[in-house]
Amino acid sequence: MEWNLIHGDKFYKVSVSSQSGKRRVEIEGKSLELEAQELAENAFLLQMRNRVFPVYVIPDAEKIHVVIQGRQFTFLRQRETDFRAAPGAAQGAGPAQRKGAISSPMPGKIVKIMISEGEEVEENQSLVIVEAMKMENELRAPFRGWVKRVHASEEDQVDAGQTIVELEAMEVQAG
Repeated sequence: MEWNLIHGDKFYKVSVSSQSGKRRVEIEGKSLELEAQELAENAFLLQMRNRVFPVYVIPDAEKIHVVIQGRQFTFLRQRETDFRAAPGAAQGAGPAQRKGAISSPMPGKIVKIMISEGEEVEENQSLVIVEAMKMENELRAPFRGWVKRVHASEEDQVDAGQTIVELEAMEVQAG
């Protein structure tokens, strides 16, 4: 499988191939070999270089949401030509233009919400814990910003890909 993906202001060519139970992932020419055990639909246990960790992959028509060790990444599916032609794409959108929808990696229950609307958050700060398949998944802020909206409450049941928190990046002051 091959994808053209955008994360932030960067374009990535990604390909995944399988052979003898192992997967080879190639990202912009750099290759990784790993073993993947499918736990459930969209949930995998990856082993790479003697490390094992859960990964959730939720694809939709326009995006691929990936959660690795509690950190959520959203990749836009796009053709390279579309990305290269987008105004500001080569330079990257400034932090003030970034918005983030923090979504559940799979169906589950919200165990804890550690933030509230209007609160400032740091990059990688814990926001929400979702329990899915008897595992707690800690969702973290992908960038420094503020909480624009919280769409759920503790004990709520959520679907895969359902937005729980909306973030907006802070403007970085120069000098």
